[in-house]
Amino acid sequence: MRADWVANLLAPLIALLLSALLGWWLERRPRLVAYFSNANAFTLGAQPAGPPPAQAAPDPPGAQPAAMEPVTIHTHGIVIRNAGRRAATDVRVRHHVLPVIYRVFPVTNHTVEHPPGGGAEIVFPTLVPREQVAISYLYFPPLLANQIHSGIRCAIAPGAADVRGWQVMSR
Repeated sequence: MRADWVANLLAPLIALLLSALLGWWLERRPRLVAYFSNANAFTLGAQPAGPPPAQAAPDPPGAQPAAMEPVTIHTHGIVIRNAGRRAATDVRVRHHVLPVIYRVFPVTNHTVEHPPGGGAEIVFPTLVPREQVAISYLYFPPLLANQIHSGIRCAIAPGAADVRGWQVMSR
């Protein structure tokens, strides 16, 4: 009697679990994964602390070191990977502010669009399964890394035109 009760309870749960796993395994769709690298700030032109290196030629007597105004440079990167089993189309990396200096690696076909609401989008027509691209940014203060990105999205089906057809990722 007890075995019948357990079987009647567990059989639908096991069937539900197996059908969910089978659906997940058979479902073919793009899945974007984004990795943000750490943001760095470099100060260039500042005088190094401590004694000068031993191999450097000594300054002539009475010479003043050249005064350099320190310049701060900020940098960070993002890696976008299609971990799904289907090509991701119309991948859009959205920005509140797109720095002037950025690099895409590996060099791949992309465009920059400026939507009417402001900001900018780096658009990749297609990311095939298991493909990844890295975008490195170089910018100057007062701009910071948390002021640049506004999300990543792609069209789930080729030719999807409405908002319901988008897969949205946030930071």
